[in-house]
Amino acid sequence: MCDHCGCTPVHGETVSIPVKGMHCDHCSEAVIKALNDMGNVHHVSVDLAAGQVSFALGHGADLATIKEAINDLGFEA
Repeated sequence: MCDHCGCTPVHGETVSIPVKGMHCDHCSEAVIKALNDMGNVHHVSVDLAAGQVSFALGHGADLATIKEAINDLGFEA
């Protein structure tokens, strides 16, 4: 569920979420790898300057689980 308006993202939709604590290429590579390893998150990209992570939701992807994976790396999604 979206933190901003409460909507539920749908399969194939591209989502951007703010992530705090990313400062370098190593940070972005860690987030990209973690989300790609989930298998149901695609086209992951990180904008360090904006503090944003963007991705396409695959079948069965859950936004809460994605945020948890990012938080487990030490960032704040």
